Amino acid sequence: MKYVHEKRWETQSAVRLEWVRVRVPEPRGILFVPPLIGGNHVQQVRHFRRLVRRGYDLVSFNYAGHGGSTDKFSLEGTLRDTRLILDRTVRISRREGLPIFGIGACYPAIPLLFWAGSPEGRFQKIVLINAVLGLSPRAVVRSFLDYYGDLRRTHRRAPRVMDALRRYVDFIFPGVAKSRRGFGALERRRTRMFKTLYDAFALNPLKTIRLPRTPVLCLYSTDDPILNIFDGIVGSDYRAEVRRVCPLARFRVLNSDHFLSHPQTRTEVFEDLIQFL
Repeated sequence: MKYVHEKRWETQSAVRLEWVRVRVPEPRGILFVPPLIGGNHVQQVRHFRRLVRRGYDLVSFNYAGHGGSTDKFSLEGTLRDTRLILDRTVRISRREGLPIFGIGACYPAIPLLFWAGSPEGRFQKIVLINAVLGLSPRAVVRSFLDYYGDLRRTHRRAPRVMDALRRYVDFIFPGVAKSRRGFGALERRRTRMFKTLYDAFALNPLKTIRLPRTPVLCLYSTDDPILNIFDGIVGSDYRAEVRRVCPLARFRVLNSDHFLSHPQTRTEVFEDLIQFL
């Protein structure tokens, strides 16, 4: 199967976003996949290439502050950016008669679900993968203090707080380049730091969102350290929170980490996704 990668730009006011559409002959639909914070559209194309091979077009993009997208990054800005590219995707779907399927993994589930209920952003189906549904700075602080306490108990000499913080971030986000200059593809100089911190405390985008008619497949790991930060012990409470937003959600528990690192797990996940879509 031949793919066509169309790299484009979408402009609104002073914001210019970099986005991509991967096209296949006679597609079954369009996968709309918002990027990870610190990631980019190339990452999402690579992660979901198996679905493209099964006959789906894919649209992803770069948030502001990432790659070629302009403006600076903030959490509230991810909502604006997602809406901008989703509006473009909806226009494509109407013109070409293709359904849209949303995929939200980790944080991108928040902007995806936030716009899923709007008339312009209706999805035929939605897939959530280790989805974070809300941010809680208190939960992050509590999680770090627990982690630091474990380090003190297991080491003869207590590590310095900054060393422990670096270990903690590596534990939560393994394999992601981290430094004082940035996080993954997101550079610190291209981030509205105080605005992002304010958003983390003040924003609760999914507080009033409910999708009573949208089929949703939610895949999650009970051993996911990120979900355990924001949702406590992942289990019935997590399912209840997902069903508050998505009453028709179906669940599958994964035996994997947050990033689906095990090849067998990835194969099983994609077979589930293909059947669901």
